[in-house]
Amino acid sequence: MNIKGIIVVTISIAVFDLLLMQLKKLDSKALWLFYRIPEKWKGKWQIKWISILILLLGNAYIKVYFRLNDIFAYIIAGFIVSLCDFALIKTQEKYN
Repeated sequence: MNIKGIIVVTISIAVFDLLLMQLKKLDSKALWLFYRIPEKWKGKWQIKWISILILLLGNAYIKVYFRLNDIFAYIIAGFIVSLCDFALIKTQEKYN
């Protein structure tokens, strides 16, 4: 990965983080799958990195199969990292 790739991944992570946070604020039904992840999996870095690795291997396969440009693969990689961070973050309990 070159400097351009690192910059594209960093920017796409930031953009997708913002988009996912806005979807969460809207209480969108598009995120229903993330609420079904068991709480004991959330907050564990091993689960997060294993899922990122598996999804990035899938990204590499898709890049080769569809002959995607490197920029599109970097954007998809940023989306995968952002999605795993969002899905596997430990939810804060509300104390009333």
